Amino acid sequence: MDQSSIKNRINRAEDFLLLCSQGGLARSYDVVTNVWCKPYPEVTGYLLSYFCEKHSVLPSQIIAAADYLLSIQSPTGGFRSFSNYSLLFTFDTFQIFHGLLSVYLKTKKVKYLEGSIRCLYFLESMQKPEGSMYCIYDAGKSLKLDEYNGFYQGSTKHSIQCKNIEGLLLAYNTIGDKRYEEMADRLYNVYINSDYNVSTHPLGYYLEGLLAYGSVENVKELLLKIVVPQIKDNGFIPYSKGLPYAYVSGSIQLAILLYKTGLKEYSLRILEWANKVQDNHKCGGLFQYANEDGSLNNAVHTEINSWGTKYFCELNHIVLSDAAVEKKDKAELDFWERLYQDFVKGCENEESKKQKCLDVSRNITFPRYKKDLCLEPGSFKGMKVLDVGCGPNGGLIGFENCDKHGIDHLCDEYVKIGYPLHEHNIKYVNGKSESLPYDSDFFDAVVCVNALDHVDSLDASVGQISRVLKKGGQFLAQLNFRTKPTVCEPIVFDHNSLKTLFENHSMRIEEVKFQYSQSKSEDRYYYKVRKV
Repeated sequence: MDQSSIKNRINRAEDFLLLCSQGGLARSYDVVTNVWCKPYPEVTGYLLSYFCEKHSVLPSQIIAAADYLLSIQSPTGGFRSFSNYSLLFTFDTFQIFHGLLSVYLKTKKVKYLEGSIRCLYFLESMQKPEGSMYCIYDAGKSLKLDEYNGFYQGSTKHSIQCKNIEGLLLAYNTIGDKRYEEMADRLYNVYINSDYNVSTHPLGYYLEGLLAYGSVENVKELLLKIVVPQIKDNGFIPYSKGLPYAYVSGSIQLAILLYKTGLKEYSLRILEWANKVQDNHKCGGLFQYANEDGSLNNAVHTEINSWGTKYFCELNHIVLSDAAVEKKDKAELDFWERLYQDFVKGCENEESKKQKCLDVSRNITFPRYKKDLCLEPGSFKGMKVLDVGCGPNGGLIGFENCDKHGIDHLCDEYVKIGYPLHEHNIKYVNGKSESLPYDSDFFDAVVCVNALDHVDSLDASVGQISRVLKKGGQFLAQLNFRTKPTVCEPIVFDHNSLKTLFENHSMRIEEVKFQYSQSKSEDRYYYKVRKV
């Protein structure tokens, strides 16, 4: 796909999102009556989270929307859905919590943190002992309800509550209170074994929750079983089996899940269809209900909505980012292939190649780790230690009497090149720093040498490092400060932003030390950080 075309689609859609947010709450737009309608607190939460993630400077409309949400928050901490002020919805409050906490992390203004914590008090009170959530709180009658006048009737309607796992894990990773991780565990255990709604939109919410918990294979299996058979060649998926129209947001939610679980072919097919939906109206937003050809379906109503448009932006960002990642991975592997060939030049057989690589690990890479991280061979005695972005040369190889782990999403490719990872006495995992496949509070120490500027998402990576570190554990890193991004190092550090980032994830910098200049535009620094 043409990257300039993708960026143009994102810009048009974001213009609609900012326009729909004027007045405080995100609204839908009726294309027949030309009237803005249905101001929606929940969806406003989505927009806060989206713009905080994708924009370095928050638009004024988003700040105003966050302030408006604070002004209508119930004293209990919960939020209404539409106009009935006495009914407070668990699901809606979770999405608004996510948005307000995102704004706090972006702006550091305490009022947004306070609003987020009020949400959490409400949400904690809505979880039942076995893990499921009451769906509605009737503030007028002080009643917790599973359903109300058509809302959430039927057991499968409750399955959207699975998405609330996202908010609970965000709370745990940001605030560090283990109660929220335990709440997420209980919620997951309820919904992984429950019935679920197979209509596209609620199914998307259900699967988003499972994916947030790390249940990738379960999500992929359900997508292949339920969704893929329904996708037509042009990318159209009916809202429910047999219906002539799609719920656009649900289709795009599923496209994102397909992409994230490696089923990209189907995801891109849906995106092509969604592009047609966007092209059917000049405002840049997407209809809530659309026909197979992308035109408006008016069987339910004639509105363009903000949440489907937000998901459309997200999917396009994922595709755009993935193109950059593929380019980066190719460049990384080309580098390691050239280095390997230099290492083994003149070696006569596979055994001599292996020994040459092991000599490099022991005599070059390990001493560099000791020096760059200010360590001794026994520094990790009795500890579990993880090397994030470990590369193929076994930097932990010489550390003694410790349980050594390494993770890199190219580990399998390093082995194919010829690097003898199996000889390092290090437990390697092929995986990404943005989704570390380890239990929380698992490691005593985490190290990272000239790798943190290579990641796809710095915020997600630091959040995961904090999650897997035990309280009081150390994160030791050598960081490469450069003036401009490169293909392999797309992230440019600055000290103030790093301080804020670590604090956002319950970590405190204890020491920063300049080490040396690699070039005129590249300096290396040692960082010692502790989880608090």
